[in-house]
Amino acid sequence: MKAMSRMLQTAVCELESALHSRRALVLALLYLISAICCMYGTISLFGKIEAEVAKVLQLPEGGKSGVISATLWKSEAFSRMVQKGVGDDLVFADIQGLHPVELAYAWIAFMLAPFLAAWSASNRIAEESHSGSVRYVLVRCTRAQWALGKYLGQVFMVGLALLLGALGAWLVAAFRLGGVDVVTLLPGMMDWALRAWLYSVSWLGLALGISQMTRSSNYATFFAPIGVIALDILPSLLQADWCREWGLANLDILSPLYSNHGLWRRSLPAVATSAFHLTVLGLFYWTVGHAVFRRRDA
Repeated sequence: MKAMSRMLQTAVCELESALHSRRALVLALLYLISAICCMYGTISLFGKIEAEVAKVLQLPEGGKSGVISATLWKSEAFSRMVQKGVGDDLVFADIQGLHPVELAYAWIAFMLAPFLAAWSASNRIAEESHSGSVRYVLVRCTRAQWALGKYLGQVFMVGLALLLGALGAWLVAAFRLGGVDVVTLLPGMMDWALRAWLYSVSWLGLALGISQMTRSSNYATFFAPIGVIALDILPSLLQADWCREWGLANLDILSPLYSNHGLWRRSLPAVATSAFHLTVLGLFYWTVGHAVFRRRDA
């Protein structure tokens, strides 16, 4: 119980430190601007598609996006395109019928969440190791308790940023869309933000694992996004022909551990299983970094 209490105290201190230094505000604003810009660009693209459809069908163009698309997105041709892009029949069955803007935000959230985690957590331990301030903290708790508390604090901070980003993206959709009940989009977009939050847990573990391996916050900040990109393209690499030729394709049996497909499902067991796998993966990354951190001088 004392260990858990110390971890929670560290997590609270991490949040308070972020708020006092305005780091949390900067992080939230950075993600908010990214989500708003991506949503605005996506809806603008939808508007151009609708304009072309209206021209071909000789229909009057509306002032806002969403008037023609209500029928277009339900077409068989669009469904086939989405199914091919998803590549998973179970996921496709669960997302079929959702509004395209909601699906667009889901894609935006899952795309940005790993980088949000990397920006947020990559320098948190390296920075304090470099300054030497960690020595004063380790008098009251162990290195593992302190580093896990940092992990929990970052999980809470990233979750708040994702929810704020969902609200900003919804406001853009409310402003840009026409012929759509935008109020009904908000719960769905918040739901996708929570799913992206579960997805971010593994990437936070990666960022903090890298942060424990170095005293340089610059190195940690540089290598964390590179690690995100490298591991993000790993599933595609394992399916390549040269991987099969070298016998590496067998590693694809590990795909359930790092796949986020379960988070796209409407089945609670599938979401819970995927969240569990991603949490275990995040703790694995954290543990690899901690093995280095615990053996060096603070």
